Amino acid sequence: MAKKKGKKGQDDFDDAHSICSTGTYTSMGNGQEELIDSQAEAFSLAIDDTYESRATTREKAWERITAMLRNQVRQDDCFQNASTLTGRCLSAIRKGGAAEAASAATALGLHMLTLGEPDENLFQEVHTDLAKAAKQGKGAAVKVAAAEALALCCFVAAEDEHTTLEVMEQLHALWGKDSAKLRATALRGWSLLYSSLSSPLATRQLEAELAALAALLHDADVDVRAAAGEGLGLLYSSCGLGDSDFGEEEDLDDSIEEEEEEEEEQQQEEQQQVEQQELALAGEQQQQVELAQNGVAGGSSSQAQQAVLNGIPEGLVVPGTTTNPGSGARQRIVQQQQQQQQREGDVMSLGSSVSGLDMVIDRVRDLANNRGDRQRRSRRERQSMRSSFRELRSVMEDGRVREQKIKLRHGDTLIINTLEGNVMMNFLKRFIAGGFQVHLQENPFLHNLFDFSPLEGRPDKLSQQEKRAFRSPCSAASKARSQARRSQRSYKGGSSGADW
Repeated sequence: MAKKKGKKGQDDFDDAHSICSTGTYTSMGNGQEELIDSQAEAFSLAIDDTYESRATTREKAWERITAMLRNQVRQDDCFQNASTLTGRCLSAIRKGGAAEAASAATALGLHMLTLGEPDENLFQEVHTDLAKAAKQGKGAAVKVAAAEALALCCFVAAEDEHTTLEVMEQLHALWGKDSAKLRATALRGWSLLYSSLSSPLATRQLEAELAALAALLHDADVDVRAAAGEGLGLLYSSCGLGDSDFGEEEDLDDSIEEEEEEEEEQQQEEQQQVEQQELALAGEQQQQVELAQNGVAGGSSSQAQQAVLNGIPEGLVVPGTTTNPGSGARQRIVQQQQQQQQREGDVMSLGSSVSGLDMVIDRVRDLANNRGDRQRRSRRERQSMRSSFRELRSVMEDGRVREQKIKLRHGDTLIINTLEGNVMMNFLKRFIAGGFQVHLQENPFLHNLFDFSPLEGRPDKLSQQEKRAFRSPCSAASKARSQARRSQRSYKGGSSGADW
């Protein structure tokens, strides 16, 4: 007889199962740490690859770094390698090829966004190279990436408002470039920085920006028009130009009138004080003359008495002094009058610029209705243009801002209801692209910028009993809803029969 094969014993199976279970729990406990270590190691290796002599290796390294910073918020890695990564980015922007420089500029912007802290010295370190690359970069892609990174780095790191205005001027100089994508990027970057200013622009500069943005509404590229319209909307909302009712002869700023009235009252009070001083001086002069005459008649004279007898000057004659009391008050009045005239000239100039914007408003209305465009557009371009300029028209005509709702990862919603907030959100959404939801969920800079705290996890789901109580067709809520609908249908049927 053949020998029967023996089966595996139960004890052997239990031992194997115990070994597998122990190994599984151990690996689960160390899995998270190993994942973090592997991610940090991959980030360091990518930075090391940027030192390679082969250009393709460096380009792939920058692509990996950009993907890591875009799809994850790697604050620890950015803080540990802050100076190294910044230096490598600037070196690639200065010396690398077109693809390498463009990827490095994008990586630098994501690096600044991940750090998320104001640092004027760090921004000054990257400012010169980014501005030069945006103006004289190797190809349109490098210029676009550098201009976008320049605006974002200034928005995050710059603390001095004069620095922000300087960067805005540099971006304004790019509005006339040949590349439509560069013009649109410079316009969006300018709007982003303008939304961060604590006070509106000066009157003369405001007029120049309005004229330039109005001219760009006639640009052949749809993105350039939309970006110019976004800037116009910001100027209207921040400077109160919409209150002028598009060119009607109204007061542009009530606060200026109140200041003028207060200054007029102050001038009148000072003039009355000057007149009172002059009357008092005249009385004192008369007394001095009488005393001098009495002194001459008595045979005693002095230098002051002789001066009074020889001829009394316009002011009070005091030995050793030649000052004219009241001249300081008169000088202050003259200075205030000059300041008032200058302010009135600024107001008249601003009023003329607003009254000349009727053509701009008409152009916005045409673009909102897709009229005034002779070039053939695709359906998607026409829809995008109509949507953008309808929002701009509502801002200019009614002061209404479209509310933007963004659903986050765990079911909560971020609501943006200001024009400045929409400008910031649109720029960041375009720059971060696929990692936008990740940064909204995990980036503290965005939490502080938009003043919100996202949920850290999804809320608990309803149990089976709760679902039967609230969502079942037999629940009280469903029955009440069905009864309300039946009543509404019967009411509509009765009203239509009565009309018949």
